[in-house]
Amino acid sequence: MSLNVKPLQNIGAEVCGFDISQPVGEDVQSELRSLWYEHGMLLFRDQPITPENQISFSRIFGPLAMHPLKVTRSEQYPELFVLTNGDDKDKAMTASYHGKDVVGRLDWH
Repeated sequence: MSLNVKPLQNIGAEVCGFDISQPVGEDVQSELRSLWYEHGMLLFRDQPITPENQISFSRIFGPLAMHPLKVTRSEQYPELFVLTNGDDKDKAMTASYHGKDVVGRLDWH
């Protein structure tokens, strides 16, 4: 399988016609890692994905690290936590836990 890749204007590339919820062979995994190293960021639009698919797909790029703020980790999927850009301009980024905002303006870089 050859990936359809469109470089983006300033940074990154869009990978088109690819379903990240499907199993990915070693050759495609290698190609994805190479594209990530080359472009720094990959965009996959309109992906219907479960938490399990997200975790599995993310592992293609290396081992996953748990977020150090344990309260933001999902009990069911500790590799994931929710980060939103809400409508409130004073809360540029928010981490949620059990439906409650626990951290506002969380810098995640």
